[in-house]
Amino acid sequence: MEASTVQYRGFEIAVTPFTDHDDLWDFRYQITRAGDPEKAVIRHSVTRQQTMDGHTTESAAREAGTLLAKVDVDNFLALGK
Repeated sequence: MEASTVQYRGFEIAVTPFTDHDDLWDFRYQITRAGDPEKAVIRHSVTRQQTMDGHTTESAAREAGTLLAKVDVDNFLALGK
């Protein structure tokens, strides 16, 4: 599957939906600072994935991943990092 990328509050969020069990869709996302030249370096960015529950469509998984990643960015900024 192809990743979709959005800019949010100075960060770049890349969400990739994938099929999991029972033909449901889950997602993984990666968060990096926008324009960061070292974003491909291991452990330089945040990568998470969801593999529980699942979504019935690829677009629903993509939207859920984007929303969850935005919450992650908001929490990161609230902590002053």
